[in-house]
Amino acid sequence: MNNRVFPGKILLHTIESYRCVPPQIYLLAAARAINSLGSFVILLVTIILSDAFGLGEAAAGRIIFACAVAHALGTLTAGSMLDRIPRHHAFVLMMSGHALAFAAAAFAPSIHLLAPLLVAGFFCGGMLRPGVASMAVDYTDESNRLPAFSLIYLAHNMGMIAAPLFAGTLYGRRAEWVFWGDAVSTLLCAALVFAVARRWALPQFRSRIAGSESAAPTASQADAPSIPQVAAPEATQVADPGHRRSSAPVLLLILSVPSLLYFSLGNIVINLVYSQHMFALPLRMLELFGTEGPFRYSLLLTANAVTVIALTGFVTVWSRSLKAETAMMIAGALFGVGLGLVGAFTGFTPQIALVVVWTVGEILTVTHTGVFVANQAPPEQRARFLATMPTIWGLGTALGPFVFGPIAEGFGLGVVWPILAVAALLGVLLFGYARRRAASPARNLVR
Repeated sequence: MNNRVFPGKILLHTIESYRCVPPQIYLLAAARAINSLGSFVILLVTIILSDAFGLGEAAAGRIIFACAVAHALGTLTAGSMLDRIPRHHAFVLMMSGHALAFAAAAFAPSIHLLAPLLVAGFFCGGMLRPGVASMAVDYTDESNRLPAFSLIYLAHNMGMIAAPLFAGTLYGRRAEWVFWGDAVSTLLCAALVFAVARRWALPQFRSRIAGSESAAPTASQADAPSIPQVAAPEATQVADPGHRRSSAPVLLLILSVPSLLYFSLGNIVINLVYSQHMFALPLRMLELFGTEGPFRYSLLLTANAVTVIALTGFVTVWSRSLKAETAMMIAGALFGVGLGLVGAFTGFTPQIALVVVWTVGEILTVTHTGVFVANQAPPEQRARFLATMPTIWGLGTALGPFVFGPIAEGFGLGVVWPILAVAALLGVLLFGYARRRAASPARNLVR
């Protein structure tokens, strides 16, 4: 009886876990929330292309695919920049480019000018996640890294609750305001991140400053309060017991370490499943509710964001003792249930319940993948890991519509849901195999 966990006790543990997070993380989370609140273009890009510019589905799809590729390339570029120049300088540079491209897109008279501006904006926007994540890693250690990532993810979803409403309102008045609003929120986000880095010198570059006898510290560096130092992890500190520090390229490390390889493959598979909440799920709402389908789908997205806000802290506290591979196995199972059973119900209330199920899987995925990457990566390659591995996992998201679109068209939408359940099971097995290989030190040596 004494081991029972009550909601009030979980809430206290949640608050306590966030209290151990340094103040820099709260400000980074605020920057993430501001950016998410103004993520108007990514929410409405399909409507802008098809409605405002009159493109067909095929042409709009090609431009969106080009934007997705540009975003992935931008993320890889960002990872390299973040490891080579001060992180806040790299962040401000690329995010300013993102804002400039979208602000200019508001004046584009034709699709021939709009398309390259969108591609440029999405490329520069690839800095956001690895930039914030790498700075969050710099300001934390293994004892508070999980709640730090959890808090940033929570802030992102707080912004996303209101973003669709604001985006729709702005688009209904003037389509140009969507681009301007996105640009303004991006600049505010970049300014806050820059202010944080100037106030608290990043550990990544503080050591260089301290080790340079010829360079006198600036006033901001001299007055900067001390922050927790992140010790370079030794081989015994890495999640894989046999993993050793290596200067090899990130892709080579992933291929050389079985636990990393199977963890990445598992992520690709479950992201393939998860991507269907943006593709097959809205089609299901149209199938069930006709003209009310888009509105019902927007309610599901709202339920997703509200669930994240309500449960992220609880899930983080509950899962903090789990290994990343175990947490991802649970996430895969929740994706299989939450999305695999969509076709089994025709009422709207069960669909809301299923959203809660797969959203808990989403929370586990977001909070534990970042921690896994941070703990696996050599210190000098952390930003590149944080940029490269999510890009690899994003293959599942990118391939989702290409895989399930022809299936739904050729065999009917009802066939998609059991396939999703089977695919999620495959992801669970891959994560289980990653956990098994991680427990065998001799199998995880990087040569």
